[in-house]
Amino acid sequence: MKKRCIGLYFKMISRTFKSSTSVQYALKTRRSHDTLVIVFSAFSRVGLPATYNYMATTKEVAADRLFILDDFGYNKQGGYYLFHKGTRAPETVVTELIESIIAQKNTEKLSAWERVKAVMRLCTTD
Repeated sequence: MKKRCIGLYFKMISRTFKSSTSVQYALKTRRSHDTLVIVFSAFSRVGLPATYNYMATTKEVAADRLFILDDFGYNKQGGYYLFHKGTRAPETVVTELIESIIAQKNTEKLSAWERVKAVMRLCTTD
């Protein structure tokens, strides 16, 4: 039951950005912030679909938060946001999404979070 509720919640908050292909994302905003935190999803285990990560972890972060779902690749388990069916469409659409949100929100500071082999890496620009 809990999994169904979580799945329903993710469907409710997900949006689709379309360009050369489409990408699913969730944007959590805070009032009057010039910082955007981009959270890339972790690579899912075999047999499990991609999901948004670190929503609870970043809940108290005083910034807008953009969660980008990596459901490209074989069985929608992730393609590192680079390739899908022999094209670089995921890289292009994710870049366009980020640029669109930055322009829309007038973002001045940017932080990107990703998980690589169980280590959270944080890249920040001012």
